[in-house]
Amino acid sequence: MDYSGQITSTATKYGVDPTLALAVARSESGMNPNAKSGAGAIGLFQLMPGTAAGLGVDPYNPIENIDGGIRYLSQMLARYGGDVSLALAAIMLDRGTWISMVACLRLARHSSILVGF
Repeated sequence: MDYSGQITSTATKYGVDPTLALAVARSESGMNPNAKSGAGAIGLFQLMPGTAAGLGVDPYNPIENIDGGIRYLSQMLARYGGDVSLALAAIMLDRGTWISMVACLRLARHSSILVGF
């Protein structure tokens, strides 16, 4: 199933650039709603179970995963003044990506190349 339309409409609902939301989903899961990382992140937006619980969504339900993932992205964008690099870095660190803060920020700063945004 193609979730691009759902991602676009949910991004618009939360004030997130739909192109960014689609790029994040492609980068995180390859648009695979059944993706699961070794660290335990789940679904299209690779939500950690604790993050999903905090957002009140079932990470295994693709529609809820999209809603939670984009809502969380929106929250991080608001927290970091719209800075996409810092918002993505915060999301990566929340998922338990155990890399140094410097490496994380470098990766996020180059996210435009990695996710096509």
